[in-house]
Amino acid sequence: MEERDYRFVKHENPYTYRDGDLTVTRGSAWSGPGCHLGCGVLLYTNDEGELVKVEGDPENPFNEGRLCVRCLDLPEMVNNPKRLTHPLRRAKADRGRDRWERIGWDEALDLIACELNKVKEAYGPESVIFSCGTGRDIAPYITRLCWSFGSPNFVNIFSGNACYLPRVAGCIATTGAFWVADCAQQFPDR
Repeated sequence: MEERDYRFVKHENPYTYRDGDLTVTRGSAWSGPGCHLGCGVLLYTNDEGELVKVEGDPENPFNEGRLCVRCLDLPEMVNNPKRLTHPLRRAKADRGRDRWERIGWDEALDLIACELNKVKEAYGPESVIFSCGTGRDIAPYITRLCWSFGSPNFVNIFSGNACYLPRVAGCIATTGAFWVADCAQQFPDR
């Protein structure tokens, strides 16, 4: 690894360990929406497996224990009672109303496939565009879906519009200057 300018960073603590009544698991957070950084986090879970606290991992060479509010608020997001955890369907007559019924994953996938195939039959596969944002692990699957559907229309239209430009605007609004809050995260001595 050294010949490629990568360095293995040893950690004092193991991947997972106990701290009092909680289990601590070391990981990387790409907290949504749109985070590209992958900061080192310590995830604290209780005996029921509920995420109760997040701290920055001081042994991580990228963020050195520092975290933004998005990572610190992960327990609030993960444990929010309004968080969507299963598919929902709403009748067309109820559009605009908060009336949903819970359905199973198989039914949801069948409904999506049925609607996509209706569009394909009526207008052709070229009528559907498949897209994703930057740096996401979903890109290989979206391209496979796109091309197996028969559409040549795979695009990255959200690149910049959904993440880069708002990040630059936020940096300008808070600091008064143009800068981009991205770092060379793979290099310990950045």
